Amino acid sequence: MTRVEILNIRLDQFSNDLEKIENRRTDLWRRRKDELKRVLSKYFHVSGDKFTVEFSDTRAFLIDAEKGRYWSIVEAIVDERWSREDDADKGEDLRISHNGYTYKDIGEWVLDEAQARFEFIQCAVDHKDDILAEWNVVSDKYEKFINSFRSKERELRKAYNSQADDIRALEDEAMMSKLTSDGVEFTKDNRGNLPELDVRFDWTLRNVSGLKITKTTPSGKSADLVITQKFRNWNSDRVEVKEQFIEKVRMDKVSRFLRSNEELIKND
Repeated sequence: MTRVEILNIRLDQFSNDLEKIENRRTDLWRRRKDELKRVLSKYFHVSGDKFTVEFSDTRAFLIDAEKGRYWSIVEAIVDERWSREDDADKGEDLRISHNGYTYKDIGEWVLDEAQARFEFIQCAVDHKDDILAEWNVVSDKYEKFINSFRSKERELRKAYNSQADDIRALEDEAMMSKLTSDGVEFTKDNRGNLPELDVRFDWTLRNVSGLKITKTTPSGKSADLVITQKFRNWNSDRVEVKEQFIEKVRMDKVSRFLRSNEELIKND
């Protein structure tokens, strides 16, 4: 087993541990939303069966029972603000969003809706302080749960990134060794095309089937290349091979070319 393979096993372990933390966070956020919905549902209600109240974690919706949430009549909304002092979201206010409406064909139903509006808004007025206090208790509880494993997550992410950097460095070293010895060859993509290499800002070589570095500059920022291209001669229906020697191609262009065509590099 090569060193890169061993490092990749450890990288997978870090990745799995990070995924477990992310799943745990997702589960806590879901439970937080459900519990905050229950907080709001304790305080908002209206009489009768023509109108009802639905909830999210930050909103209560007065709705026509026959039309559903998208026809909400009044909404009570918990205004969240990030508290730097507490390092958490805080419910700072409870506001009412009242849907303005022009009534036509007026009848008893207008009075029924007005009564439901009144009862809903009365709930907000009577219980605003209790709602915000209980909402923040629940929110703070889950923030503490989530914060409890953030330190571990940072350590794992740092280890993961360090491991990934080590793997990339070894892979780059192996690729450079291959480029300066036998060179690398490329296969066609799923559309039947060989890759393209931008050797200058105004010069692109197509149908690149091979690449080799013959010399690098002292700074390592540029290299002399031998580039092999394959073309089909449609007159003779034969494949023609052409080699070009090109001096001082920037290595960032070579690296970008290799990364974007990594899946097309032939394995030994």
